[in-house]
Amino acid sequence: MESKQLKETVETILEYNPKAIIILDIVYSRTLTEDDSRELFSGFSKSPSLLDRIIFLDSFSKSHGLCRERLGIYFGYNEVLFTELHSTNIAFSAGPGSHKDFQMLTLGNAPDDVHKGISDLHWFWRKERLGLYNFLMDDKYRHLFEKEQPHIRKKDFEKPCTLYILLKAKEGVNSQKVLQSTGVLGVDTKLLSGQYIRFSVGTLKKPVFSKYAN
Repeated sequence: MESKQLKETVETILEYNPKAIIILDIVYSRTLTEDDSRELFSGFSKSPSLLDRIIFLDSFSKSHGLCRERLGIYFGYNEVLFTELHSTNIAFSAGPGSHKDFQMLTLGNAPDDVHKGISDLHWFWRKERLGLYNFLMDDKYRHLFEKEQPHIRKKDFEKPCTLYILLKAKEGVNSQKVLQSTGVLGVDTKLLSGQYIRFSVGTLKKPVFSKYAN
């Protein structure tokens, strides 16, 4: 999603309902470069009228490969709105235990060399994603996937972006057939425009598909 599209989406929601509370999941922004992340939110980063209606959700789960830890964060610009939602959350939850607090404190205050390691991990995932995409879109698997994947922008492979690739499958093809043909396991994802399969490189710890990245 481009910065302009994100800003227009928020504006359109508030045009229909000025009192809407927008829950914006920004967890994948941590896998972007710092400059790209700032650019993504630049459309409304200095717009109090938009920020007033947004609660941001963030976590270390995707950026650090710690999905099972469920280390979540939420914050907002509007102090009144945040306090209202936070009070509601506390009423329904005892809150995180001290173990989670220590994990968050450790990750949030990690030294520079750790941050460098996480950045290197994002670039590793970037190369694996590109390699996985090239591997699956090879001619020998053209019976599995649509040749045209218009939702995928090639520039998203130039820099770190996310852990996932969503490919549109041909009619009658599901994740089981893809696994049998390619050895790659994905998750079936049914959308209005057809059958898709989502693949992730988040569990890879050593190069597997990067040899196909060229």
